[in-house]
Amino acid sequence: MVATIVNNSPCRQWLTNRAFVRVGHAGSVNPIGDLTRRLVYQAGRTRGDLPPTTYELDRDGTVVRGWVTRPGSARAVVYFGGNIEDVSGWRQRFRTSLGGRTSYLVAYRGHGASDGIPTERDLVEDGIAVLLDVAGRHESVAVIGRSLGSGVAAQVCSDPRVRDVVESVVLVTPFDSLSGVMRTLFGGLPVDLLVPDRFPSVEHVGAIAAPILVVRAGHDTIVRPEATDRLVAALPPGARVVELPEEDHVSVAQPDAYWNEIQRFLGEPVT
Repeated sequence: MVATIVNNSPCRQWLTNRAFVRVGHAGSVNPIGDLTRRLVYQAGRTRGDLPPTTYELDRDGTVVRGWVTRPGSARAVVYFGGNIEDVSGWRQRFRTSLGGRTSYLVAYRGHGASDGIPTERDLVEDGIAVLLDVAGRHESVAVIGRSLGSGVAAQVCSDPRVRDVVESVVLVTPFDSLSGVMRTLFGGLPVDLLVPDRFPSVEHVGAIAAPILVVRAGHDTIVRPEATDRLVAALPPGARVVELPEEDHVSVAQPDAYWNEIQRFLGEPVT
């Protein structure tokens, strides 16, 4: 491992048709993981005209890349973004709102400037590798995971290899499991059979040793309230939960109130 800092909807109809055609031909328990992963991750939508990367990490021959703001600070924050999210677009906001920290905005494998094909296991293992690398460069490390990134962060931060190096954890619009979210969105489909990547956060958050902040959106129609409620019920004692009542799944990270909550939680100046 080498890391470098460099200077009945149509969707449901498609899934149903493709899924059962493939099941009929393959005759195995889950022959369509490649198709459903492409539907879930849609990594191609994060590519395009990207700024030059300033971080890269090679894990077993696959290189993930990202962007670093304010290098050289004693404290750091690692950001695990949402699905179909260009994390490079947050560079300025992290630079100004979390200016006392070095921020690492790393694209998932297959997303943005990173190589590879995304799977749950690889996203988690890449996240652990990034966190270990960043912990070796800084005195303390906080983690922010948004949407899909909350599922990555829950598994990464509860892993015994890194659990003791994580200072704080922020989970934004988190869910109990990705498969549960998919089951709500595509009711009637055998999601557990069709979607191999479950991201069962509810099974992992209880093992996180660091303080936890949950930020939820009052008008979230992607991660429904009950999915976040189940996640919150599994949090360890002392976790803080904040709701931004006017925001939805996409807009939640835009207002100053969102950044102010994170600033207070991480001990940063409130701007």
